[in-house]
Amino acid sequence: MNRSAYDETIAVLSASGLTPRSHRYEDSVFGSWWIEVDANPLLRIIWDGKDGWAVVQCAGKGRRADENAWEDSWIGRKPEEQTPARLVREALALTHR
Repeated sequence: MNRSAYDETIAVLSASGLTPRSHRYEDSVFGSWWIEVDANPLLRIIWDGKDGWAVVQCAGKGRRADENAWEDSWIGRKPEEQTPARLVREALALTHR
């Protein structure tokens, strides 16, 4: 995945009714990026450029009441799984609408 996949993921999220609340692309970190999604629960979509994995995470309860921890909900390790449409579909499946 690359910068265009990052941009496309943001566009597909918006078209599906999910709102990206913050995001960042890091070219200097193997092209890694993340998108935090304003949903219930709070979601994060990650491309780990070093390992070549796409990950969808849910905010969960941390050790303390005021701390959120991210929990992996879906990991795409195969290139054919790592499409913007698939990432958004996996994120949508986790939302409580």
